[in-house]
Amino acid sequence: MNIRIQPSISWLIKKYSHASHELEKLEYQISELEDQRIKLVVEVEALRTVIALHEIPISADEIPKRRKKRKITQQKHGVITKLIYKCLSNDLGYKEYHSTDDVFLFIVNSLNLTFETKVEKTEYRRAIRRRLKN
Repeated sequence: MNIRIQPSISWLIKKYSHASHELEKLEYQISELEDQRIKLVVEVEALRTVIALHEIPISADEIPKRRKKRKITQQKHGVITKLIYKCLSNDLGYKEYHSTDDVFLFIVNSLNLTFETKVEKTEYRRAIRRRLKN
């Protein structure tokens, strides 16, 4: 004689099983990350002491941390390229060619961009220049 399991209980059992499995997997990942963290802390401290032992006076705190590459333009893929093509297709009338500044100003005006610092403006211009080279 078979016992029929109600669908609502079956659903609860499957849901519980899935949630408990996800919880175990997450706890394992947390323990792995904690182990990696401990190893990296030990490695950093060891490297800090080795740096202090060298003849050249340098402090480990003075060494800058590595930065991730970041997307300077902060635009969707292809937006800058489309604007470059649009700028190049425009007739300037007074010039035979488009300079990097012309393209940069066209893109800035098209996207209504404002820059807080001169460094940001220079980086954005450099990114557009690199895109023009490619």
